[in-house]
Amino acid sequence: MRRFARSVALPLALLALGACQPPQQGASSAGSMAMPDSAALAAAADSIRSLDQRWLQMVADHDTTGIVNVYAEDGRLMGPGEPAAIGHDAIRKAWAAMLDLPSLTFGPDVIRVSASGDVAYDIGHGTLELPVAGGKTRMAEGKYLVVWVKRNGQWKAMVDMFNFNQAGS
Repeated sequence: MRRFARSVALPLALLALGACQPPQQGASSAGSMAMPDSAALAAAADSIRSLDQRWLQMVADHDTTGIVNVYAEDGRLMGPGEPAAIGHDAIRKAWAAMLDLPSLTFGPDVIRVSASGDVAYDIGHGTLELPVAGGKTRMAEGKYLVVWVKRNGQWKAMVDMFNFNQAGS
């Protein structure tokens, strides 16, 4: 049994190492993966960046219908100290509460698109103006992560998660 294990271990290890290597430029064998089209990936990232800008305008306009339609029907919004809002109805409720805040801004810092071109992530920053005692407000800075999926040719937010940079915000 040991001899069999030793005779199989080296070829399996070499096979595993070979699988970790990036595909060669111009490789044409049927088993090799094609290199992603960098122009298509950049265009997808630009599309998400543009969608982020429209989303921010929808926030400014208090357009809950538009905001909800940014999400996949089974999407999730996960804010700090709250249960996940899953699906359009729950996301609409969560956003309605956030739109009551005096101000909310956000923007992407990093957008990466998968080689397949149908999944991406968007990491960014934002600020919220939060009400505090005495009718005053204070600014809270935070960060977010949105996981995007491409469905029926459109980018949809599958997971939208954010938190604050300071505990207790």
